[in-house]
Amino acid sequence: MNKTVTTIFALIGIFLCGAIVGGVIAVRYVNVTVQKRAADQQLSRQQWVRMTNQLNPSKEQSEAIRALVTAYMEARQVSRGLEIDAASKLDNGIRAILAPEQILKYNKLRNRYNENEKLWQRWYREQRAKHGESPMVVPKPVEGKDRKDARPKDGRPKDSTTKAPNPGAN
Repeated sequence: MNKTVTTIFALIGIFLCGAIVGGVIAVRYVNVTVQKRAADQQLSRQQWVRMTNQLNPSKEQSEAIRALVTAYMEARQVSRGLEIDAASKLDNGIRAILAPEQILKYNKLRNRYNENEKLWQRWYREQRAKHGESPMVVPKPVEGKDRKDARPKDGRPKDSTTKAPNPGAN
């Protein structure tokens, strides 16, 4: 009888700990997601405002542009919701078709894709921070390394172990 009561209390304790931890994680996830979406929208709104301010609009033009940007942001939010719903339906549909071992592979592929996307976005933010509004800047050649040094005139890649034949020598 004593072991049964102890086991029941242990299971209830484990369940409560799981519920608390799950609740905390869910609240944190929602807060981060909502803040990120708001930051994405704010960034886009700031970009529009910055771009239109460079045009030096009149007060009437500025108000009209502001109304257009607001309508655009609202439409974008609606279309994003539709896109998220469609992606969720697609994901669930694919999972329903696949066999269990295929689902495991599918999950790995999705995780790899998501990681690549995060890396790309981080690189893009770093480039914007470094170069400003036009992050796709052509890299400057390293000193002493220009296109002339990359290949000899005959079009073959340079090789340090072999020398190009000298057509003038016998």
